[in-house]
Amino acid sequence: MNDSELVSAVMALMPSGTRERWGWHDATVVGRAGSVVALDAGGLPEPMYCGHISLDVDTRTVEFLAIDARAPHEQRWLFEPDAGWWSEVGSHPLLAVV
Repeated sequence: MNDSELVSAVMALMPSGTRERWGWHDATVVGRAGSVVALDAGGLPEPMYCGHISLDVDTRTVEFLAIDARAPHEQRWLFEPDAGWWSEVGSHPLLAVV
């Protein structure tokens, strides 16, 4: 699995209506620190928002985080994909230990 396929699999977790409203269309794989693989979404259409996505291989969770740069306001979405999803994305080099 390459970066583009990983991003597609991650984005598919977000309900389409929410994804459209918040602009979760694309992301860049940043790297891995410990058990967490980070993706940077950036460019969310909500004014002054940026986005980050974390895949935690230990807790088997995926968190989307939108942060408003003007104020201490953030929006989080937490997903717990099933084992089949983790098996599918596990072929990505950063997730190969899953």
